[in-house]
Amino acid sequence: MACFGSLPRGAASDSPAKPALGLLGPIGLALQVGGALVKGEAIRKAGSRAKDALFEQASEIEIQANQLGARALEEQEDITRQTRADVGASRTAAGKSGVRVGAGSTKRAEEKIIRIRKLQKERIRRRASESISTLNRRADRLRKRGGEVKAAAKTRQFTSFLGSGFQVASNVGKFDLKNVFGGSNG
Repeated sequence: MACFGSLPRGAASDSPAKPALGLLGPIGLALQVGGALVKGEAIRKAGSRAKDALFEQASEIEIQANQLGARALEEQEDITRQTRADVGASRTAAGKSGVRVGAGSTKRAEEKIIRIRKLQKERIRRRASESISTLNRRADRLRKRGGEVKAAAKTRQFTSFLGSGFQVASNVGKFDLKNVFGGSNG
């Protein structure tokens, strides 16, 4: 089966070393170049989309870290309010029972309430800090990975262009316009 513009079977060619690709030769080369450009752009866009997705995940994790920090502060404020209420209730109870407020066993009881609540607040602060640090490290790793993915896509895009360029260059000499239009060069 002969292609449009190619020599019929058995016809003699003036340049036997070069296959007669006919009109499809230049068109084929143009299609190869266009295909390489489309493929390269697709690789670049895929890398950008992957990077954007990783950056979006990192942003969501940072939001979680901020929310965790806000909740920890609220819990600490709740403990502070509860401590004041408990100390006030302890003083009221001591005063109603006739015990001297702010001295002796009542003072030690108040100090114990304050010490326990202070430890609770410190535990909340420490756990929140550890969790926030873990989340922030995860977000940093995702952003770093996003940058790596985009850089790798650029490298793949370049190597794709390079490979396609070599392929196109190897095909440039494979068609002969003399065979397409007939006649002689010169």
